[in-house]
Amino acid sequence: MELIKLKENTFGFKGSFTYWQTKHKTIEIDGLEYKNIQRYDVETTVDSYKKDKPYNLCEIDFDFSTINYNIKIEDNNCRSFAKKMPYINYSKNDIVNLIIYAFNSGVLDNRILDIDCGKKDLYKPYRYKEQWNSILKNSSVWITLFGYGFNNTVSYKVSLKTLFDCDYNIIPEDVKSIFIYNGIDLKSKNKLKQVTNLINQKIRKL
Repeated sequence: MELIKLKENTFGFKGSFTYWQTKHKTIEIDGLEYKNIQRYDVETTVDSYKKDKPYNLCEIDFDFSTINYNIKIEDNNCRSFAKKMPYINYSKNDIVNLIIYAFNSGVLDNRILDIDCGKKDLYKPYRYKEQWNSILKNSSVWITLFGYGFNNTVSYKVSLKTLFDCDYNIIPEDVKSIFIYNGIDLKSKNKLKQVTNLINQKIRKL
């Protein structure tokens, strides 16, 4: 299967896959009836499945609000289409698998440089030094997309230029805090120059 564009900012799956169904069978032994449940595989295509089971379809909305970008992915609300592919196993969470698969398929906005999931402590004071060094080294910043499970998050990475082009009012507070801590005001028109100078200073020390 693969993701294809259905309409503007909306994608869906195309191709064939296998799913399982159950069949109930009653047998009689010595005058007593016994019920037997059999499980069997059904091979089909996404298009056929959508016609047969339209009630199992939904659109999952991923809102990358900081960079003013939104994408919808049509999926199976019983068990994600992506989960039917054995090599898609980034997480036990179907929605996490879906958005990472979308990124790896190249359908997301090219401002999104990477996507990661798991227990990722973004911009906590006790990690400011380590994380600030990473920001300067890679000229990029991680932003939380959504949380799931027990203290898990899905985060995406954008360049500093992309971040600086964002509306200040919708930049997450944890992102603002690490810049403020390091003397960078994200409301300043000179923020790119300030960070560029810090990056150059760091390079000269290497």
